[in-house]
Amino acid sequence: MSLQELLNERGVKSALIVDDACDTVPRAVDIGVDRRAWTIFNDDLSPEQRGRIEEEYPEATERRFEELVADDGYVATVWNLRTELGEIASLFLRITLPIKKTTKDTSGSSNENLKRWASPA
Repeated sequence: MSLQELLNERGVKSALIVDDACDTVPRAVDIGVDRRAWTIFNDDLSPEQRGRIEEEYPEATERRFEELVADDGYVATVWNLRTELGEIASLFLRITLPIKKTTKDTSGSSNENLKRWASPA
């Protein structure tokens, strides 16, 4: 039974799902719209660093930088290469500590928790 079918069966018409978890890889919205930090990052990239990002994320070669900073895939690639890129990736510094401090939710996925809540006792 799908989650949608289960909710329909239980008569749930609407629900508020609160995502209070911290993602292990930041998304574009997590970095924010601070174009200055992204502009500095882009301006300071060496040809080797740019090539390394493009190697890991080939879509970066065909798109404008303004589009890439809003792309979760690009942000994830830069995040995954942050150690290799070095100081230039410091735009991630303000979100690194909260991510490292987060503990993993051991109670299961949101869908599983919702299924448990909606199941008869």
